[in-house]
Amino acid sequence: MKTLALFAAPLLIAAAPAPPGFWAGDGLQLRSQPNEAIVQSGCEWGKTRGPLTLDDTGAFTVKGYFNAPVSRISLGSVAPRDRAALFRGTVSGKTMTITIEAAGKAPKTYRLKRGARLRFPKCIETPASTGRD
Repeated sequence: MKTLALFAAPLLIAAAPAPPGFWAGDGLQLRSQPNEAIVQSGCEWGKTRGPLTLDDTGAFTVKGYFNAPVSRISLGSVAPRDRAALFRGTVSGKTMTITIEAAGKAPKTYRLKRGARLRFPKCIETPASTGRD
């Protein structure tokens, strides 16, 4: 009599990037790109230091920065206001839930829809936008 041995190899699911494009809701807009994501909420904005890479449950965590609010200032009159931030969230279908944990601020969670976009106030003046030198 012969014995048949079966070996089960673990199923490996590769991480995948979040779908590219715009996601928006709850006053936050996110643009997912192959190498990073850019976020804006009113006059606050930030960027991830890498793509939103989803694990097998649709979750992601990525470091980056989120800037303090700016309001009608000239770019030449202020130093960068980068605050270290952690972006955590999940993607399920066309919905993204993201929490931004920026240094010195309470964490805030947003619920975004894929393909949605928001309009924001003009927060920064540049010579090109004002016609002044």
